[in-house]
Amino acid sequence: MTESIDTIFRIEEDGAVTAFFPKVPASGTDSHVVLCYAHVGQHGSAVHEFYATQTRPCAPADWLDLYSELCALGYSPVVRQRWTYQMDQARRDRWAAIRAAE
Repeated sequence: MTESIDTIFRIEEDGAVTAFFPKVPASGTDSHVVLCYAHVGQHGSAVHEFYATQTRPCAPADWLDLYSELCALGYSPVVRQRWTYQMDQARRDRWAAIRAAE
């Protein structure tokens, strides 16, 4: 069984869809950077500013292929519509735990 992961799908102006994982830190040096995933480029990192200014919400028809790709990779996406303060806090807590274990 795979762990559920909060996922927000957004689309860029050029039509590229990105899956953001706002509770997952992507960097060991900065708790503000989140893990993301796209067809092109695969895993990457992003900050909230990119999410908020360079992407917009998209319909399920736009992100269904990416959702399926994530499932095939072993993810269990839980689709969310918005990035919340609680997600930021969960990521910061997770980041702090990783740093403490080093």
